[in-house]
Amino acid sequence: MNNTFDKDKLNNADFRMVGQGGMGVISRLQSFRPEVRILALAAVFAQVCELYKVRPTEAMEIVGRVNAEKSVKSDELRAVTQYIRKEMKK
Repeated sequence: MNNTFDKDKLNNADFRMVGQGGMGVISRLQSFRPEVRILALAAVFAQVCELYKVRPTEAMEIVGRVNAEKSVKSDELRAVTQYIRKEMKK
């Protein structure tokens, strides 16, 4: 896996992989209580954004924009949303 980061590629990320990554995170968080899930995600998100020097709001805006599209990219995010709603209620 290539871990070289190019900030310009954020807008053109492979959202199939984004979806797979999201599913993996959700799967690992299932055994924790909801308040721990939220704070764990926030802590990791903040640290990863800081590591790669990306404003958290920039990442959230990209995901929000893609989520609003009617495209293959947004299909991947909808699958993650459905998985969250199903798996995180337990």
